Amino acid sequence: MQRFNILFLGGSKRISLANYFKDAARELNLKTSIFSYELKGNHPFQAVGEVIAGMKWNSKDIYAHLQQIIKKKRINLVVPCTDQSVLLLPKLNSFNKKKICVTSSLELNKIFFNKIKANKYFENNKFGLIPSIKKKSYPKFIKPINGSSSINTHKITNKFEYNFFKKKYDLNKFIIQEFIDGQEYSIDAYVTQNNIIAGIVPRLRIITSGGESTVTKSVKNNSLSEIVKNIIIKSGLKGPLTLQFIKRKNEYFFIEINTRLGGGVGCSINSNFNVPKIMIKDILNKKILPLKSFKETLTYKFYAETSLQKKHNY
Repeated sequence: MQRFNILFLGGSKRISLANYFKDAARELNLKTSIFSYELKGNHPFQAVGEVIAGMKWNSKDIYAHLQQIIKKKRINLVVPCTDQSVLLLPKLNSFNKKKICVTSSLELNKIFFNKIKANKYFENNKFGLIPSIKKKSYPKFIKPINGSSSINTHKITNKFEYNFFKKKYDLNKFIIQEFIDGQEYSIDAYVTQNNIIAGIVPRLRIITSGGESTVTKSVKNNSLSEIVKNIIIKSGLKGPLTLQFIKRKNEYFFIEINTRLGGGVGCSINSNFNVPKIMIKDILNKKILPLKSFKETLTYKFYAETSLQKKHNY
C-alpha cells in the first residue's frame, strides 16, 4: 500500500477535515499519517494526528523549518487552514521536486489576503462588488484590511458610533463599505493544477459563529455558479477556494475570496463534492472528472469534547 502523508498548516481545531482526508486516502488505497504545524500549546488535533510545534507564519526561519519537517515526515500534501499560511505555499512548492500543494500564484494569494487590494481587483475586472460608502451615510460595515473569522468587524448605525470607533481604532487599517442586509452564500470550489474546474458548490450561510458557518445548506444556484466560474477563469485561480457573496433582491455582491478550504466545506463534501479526495488525486496526477451534480445537504456543526490524557505518577 502506497504511503501518503499530509501536513496541515494551522489545523488545530480542524478535526472533521482531518478525518475527511483520512477517509479519502483510505478510499484511494493509501496509507496515511496526518500532521498539523502549530505554535506551542494544547491542540484538539492531537486526537486525530500528530501536532508539530512550529513558528509564526511571518518568521524568517519558517521556510527552512517547514522544509525539514516535509523531508523528515515525507509529506506529500500540504493543506493550509489559515489565511496567512496560504502565502507560504508557492515558495514551498518551489523548494520541492514534486508539487506538495496546488495553489494560486503568490500575487493572487496576496491580493485576496488584503481586502482593499481584493476590492480594487474586483472593481478593475468589473465583478460585482459591495460599494464603498460616503462619510455621512449609514449603516456602514467596517472590517480589517487583513483579517479573518469576522474578528473585529463592526456594523455602524449612526454618527455617534462612528466617532467612537474612530477614537478607538486606526481607520487606515480598516475598509468601510455599505452595510447590506441580505442572504449570505459561501461557495466551495476546486481548480486542478491543469486548470480544470473540478466542482463548484454554493452554500447558504444560515447560522454563523466566528466567521464560520455552523448551520449551512448546499443549494443548486446556476446564476451564482456562473459568476464564480467567470471569476475563476478570468483570474487564473487554482487549488481549493472559498468565495463569499451576499444577495440583496436579485443582485449578488462580492464579500471575499479565501484561497483555501473554508470552515463549512464539510457540507459540500457530504453533498458529493469530495474535495479532499480531489486534492490527493491532483497531487498524484490522477484523472479528475468535473462534478456533474450534487445532493443538496443541510449540515449542522456542534461542539464535542476531546480528552487528551497524560499519565502522572504521584
